[in-house]
Amino acid sequence: MTAESPISASEIGRLLDDGLLVADPIGVVSSANNVAVRFLGEGLVGKHLNDIFERDEPVGDNDQGAIGEIDREFTFQPESVVPRTFKVRVKKVSDGHIAALVMDMTLQRNLEKVRRDFVANVSHELRSPLTSLAGFIETMLTNDVEDRNTQIRFLRIMDREAKSMSRLIDDLLS
Repeated sequence: MTAESPISASEIGRLLDDGLLVADPIGVVSSANNVAVRFLGEGLVGKHLNDIFERDEPVGDNDQGAIGEIDREFTFQPESVVPRTFKVRVKKVSDGHIAALVMDMTLQRNLEKVRRDFVANVSHELRSPLTSLAGFIETMLTNDVEDRNTQIRFLRIMDREAKSMSRLIDDLLS
């Protein structure tokens, strides 16, 4: 039986859709996968993790810039032409080296904004006919409308608004 060599960091990096940086025990990057280069730019090898992520609070925790016991997650937004948001998970691995997984959260952030805008628009579109219905119902219940023709006109408006809400809900469900 032969002992197989463990999989290398570069082999793991090629398998990932996220950026992967591997740094020595003091935080100097020794390898970066293609995704990390695409996210963060060229020239990552040889840089310190603190310099790459431009942290006010260092990723490491001792005077020489070494990385202490860490298992941290933080959001990093580099200055670039296209604003992007990354979640970075930094973990000290068993041999003392440091792995930093860089996940692009831009799409997720944009989807959340689209969802918030959608909910706000739907809410507005449903509240308008509902407010109209409530106003006509309140007017009719307080007996302020004694004229039968006005009552019929109000009921037709209420019917139209109810059908409008029903169409909006059908559109949402489809």
